[in-house]
Amino acid sequence: MNASKLSIRYRWRRLVIGFRSGPAHLAGSLPRSCSSRWFTVTAFRWLHTFFSTHFTPAGSVLFLLSMMFSMFVMEAGEYRPGHLPPFAILLLFIINMLVGWLWLPPVSLHRKFPGSVMAGDALPVEYKLHNPGRLPVLDARLEALQLPKGMVFADDEPRVQGLGSRETVKVKAEIVPGRRGRYVLPVPRVDSAFPLHLWRWGKRGSGDRRIVVYPSFIPLDRLDMSFSLRYQPGGVALSSHVGASMEFLSCREFRHGDDPRHLHPRSWARMGFPVVREFREEYLCRTALVLDTYRKPVRQILRRRTEEDGPLESAVSLAAAIAECLAREEYLVELFAAGSEIYRFESGRSLAYFEDILDVLSCVEATANEPFDELASIIESEKMQMSSAIFVLLTWNKARENLIRELGDAGVSVKAVLLRDGNPLPDDIPSFVQQIDWRDVKEGRCTEL
Repeated sequence: MNASKLSIRYRWRRLVIGFRSGPAHLAGSLPRSCSSRWFTVTAFRWLHTFFSTHFTPAGSVLFLLSMMFSMFVMEAGEYRPGHLPPFAILLLFIINMLVGWLWLPPVSLHRKFPGSVMAGDALPVEYKLHNPGRLPVLDARLEALQLPKGMVFADDEPRVQGLGSRETVKVKAEIVPGRRGRYVLPVPRVDSAFPLHLWRWGKRGSGDRRIVVYPSFIPLDRLDMSFSLRYQPGGVALSSHVGASMEFLSCREFRHGDDPRHLHPRSWARMGFPVVREFREEYLCRTALVLDTYRKPVRQILRRRTEEDGPLESAVSLAAAIAECLAREEYLVELFAAGSEIYRFESGRSLAYFEDILDVLSCVEATANEPFDELASIIESEKMQMSSAIFVLLTWNKARENLIRELGDAGVSVKAVLLRDGNPLPDDIPSFVQQIDWRDVKEGRCTEL
């Protein structure tokens, strides 16, 4: 008896957890609150999932109209011929459900696409549909569930009008993401509304779901800035070995523990004792790229949640363009993104690390808290190893000016870019700060810095 109670309690807990988690095959997440608003939102999510999965657009309209008509006729309280149309519509739904369920073969669907794409570019998607049954598949839709907000198909949704018994077909489509970020696509689902296109039956598929959308940017033609070499503890070991070679420094007497491969035979023969070559590898060009994501709380409140923050997105795009320009020159790039938390990423030398920088920039969000106090302490501890620093700013104040001047006094070559968003700025902005309108970055007119 106790075991059965525990089993029932365990199943009930699993049911509650599953309900609170929402439809697992859809994209997005639900709030984890226990309030009545949470319950309403979650229940509405399940109801919307049921209707969007099984009802076609025509079936939804016809079903709602018939329900409204039935309620109107029932309020009259007497028999009228108006009772018959809702029952006729219900009969059509039952026929569609029975025939579609009996006709649907045990198909399998697999979706495959790359894990990353640039915002605004087309993401190639390949669907593989296999029909192992004896009945054909008619009018099958391969992406039955709704894509995340901001993603659309370049053309029409992928469909297969007919697939014979034991046949396999590959269908290609393109998805265009409008905004950067990390997305989880819904589980691929194949369904068919045969024969009356009122009700759908379908099956879930398998395949890729997660995608990283990189910020779009226009590559820079020129970056007017001086770069120098500075001492780096660890040297080339901290970077990639693309284009890296140790510089010959001098020759000296062999000591216990030296690498025998560095012996210099000619000096050994001339001096009469073993001589080894010394190399220097610790001097590299290390550039700090600082991205400012601070937005005043008033601007965040007035801006709609679905509306794009133009200045912030332009700043992220400009930071990506600067990182790409530095990666072409094989500099060591250290990214500091000053947001709700400090993102810090140190890359090696080569374009392979540029994708890692884009991965960080894809998830940077605006913050209403001033981050430069914490950021200044981190950068100041590393300023002796920095040879240059580039700031992409959204506002100007004393904290930013003091940090830039301290780096300049330490011998670091500094370049500051301030994106204007139309709001008033202080009158005492130094002349070394380059001011650019954020619309110039968004529309691709900023190709030189």
